Amino acid sequence: MDKGARMWLQRSKVQWAKYGDRNSKYFHARATQRLRHNSIHALKKGDGNWCQSQEEVAEYIVTYYKELFNLANPTNLENTNQFVNTIITEEMNAKLVADFEASEVHDAIKQMAPLKAPGPDANRLKKILPNIITENQSAFTKSRLISDNILVAFEFLHSMQRHTGKDDYMAIKLDISKAYDRVEWVYLEAVMRKMDFDEKWIRLMITCITTVSYSILISGEPKG
Repeated sequence: MDKGARMWLQRSKVQWAKYGDRNSKYFHARATQRLRHNSIHALKKGDGNWCQSQEEVAEYIVTYYKELFNLANPTNLENTNQFVNTIITEEMNAKLVADFEASEVHDAIKQMAPLKAPGPDANRLKKILPNIITENQSAFTKSRLISDNILVAFEFLHSMQRHTGKDDYMAIKLDISKAYDRVEWVYLEAVMRKMDFDEKWIRLMITCITTVSYSILISGEPKG
């Protein structure tokens, strides 16, 4: 599949390409159809008023996410991090911050599938993740999906309904924001330092996080 067809495949979000359909015109039509379907013509605000124009809709959405992801400058990080273990060894740090050659970058890019991320040979952190992530964690664990949590919760509630006996059980539904989207940068830096990551690695990770910019796609147009 050529580069143009891959682009329209990504935009159209169609899975049929793996079965042999390489018609980029078809993918173009699918992307256009999705654009019409996903257009926002009006939006109701929290105070009950409506945004009627595209400019009002865009301004309201951009302002919402700016406030949502604004830094809170948390304090007392030491009290929170007292439960974080120091687990990164000198050997792990040496592998993470080791110098690399241009040929390594070339090989990592060449082994990538067109629509996928680099493999473990190009991901130094992935090799030490099993030492960082516990077995009972449901994300970033090989052969385990975040969606598995839905199945576990369903099975748990189902067993509670069928439960008989003297012991009682209780389920609590919590309103929790998406963890990664709301993690404070200073907290992440403090955790990495407590885990004893090399300062060079910490600076690299913080740079990757803090230099990212976002635009919100509203009715097919990037805003913000």
